[in-house]
Amino acid sequence: MEKEYEELLRNCYEQEACLTELTPSLLRLADQFAENCTFLYDIHRALAEGVDFLEDFQVEVSFHKLEDRFELKFQNRVQVFNEEQLQCFIATTICVLEPMLPLGSVVELKKEYFPQLIDPDIKRVKIVITHRFLCLKDRKYYFPYAGVVYPVGTLFEEKYVQFTPPLIKRLTHQGYTNRYERSLVYQMKKELVQKKRMRHFGFASEEDSADYQKKLSEVN
Repeated sequence: MEKEYEELLRNCYEQEACLTELTPSLLRLADQFAENCTFLYDIHRALAEGVDFLEDFQVEVSFHKLEDRFELKFQNRVQVFNEEQLQCFIATTICVLEPMLPLGSVVELKKEYFPQLIDPDIKRVKIVITHRFLCLKDRKYYFPYAGVVYPVGTLFEEKYVQFTPPLIKRLTHQGYTNRYERSLVYQMKKELVQKKRMRHFGFASEEDSADYQKKLSEVN
């Protein structure tokens, strides 16, 4: 893990009351996900579905749901959580460590998650990323990405598809990046995740998600 991101993650953990005392051990665990956060998303989904066990041989971490606690095992270590701590750890770690795709990247989305926005007859939904870190007004969540349908663009209507990383099926083309772009990503994460304590919309509560979908349908 890069030092600046380790420090950012440390600051984020320490400002969460449920994680403060666990910070040193959490940083060691988070280092397992510095290159790939996929297994953290798998655990997040397992919590919602009541799955008892998961294992990822690539990051060498296993998840265990016990009667009164949850355990993540890695490098001959065991990190114990209650549900609040685990949910907070997952959301914070992903929002800080997950790499951001550059502007101009083209991705194929899982179209089943966009029934109201995308014509069901379209086989593949490709989106050009045109916006990042879109904050929702008066809310504690942001969308990492928004873009326009490729190759149509906006044409007659300036409508953008907002989405989170788990909704990406595959990366078709990666946009241009340099050290200035990477610096901007870091600063945005510091501003949103640490200072404003926001999380991306994939971690929104069911109530917030339903409210957002209702407002979206009213606009469209």
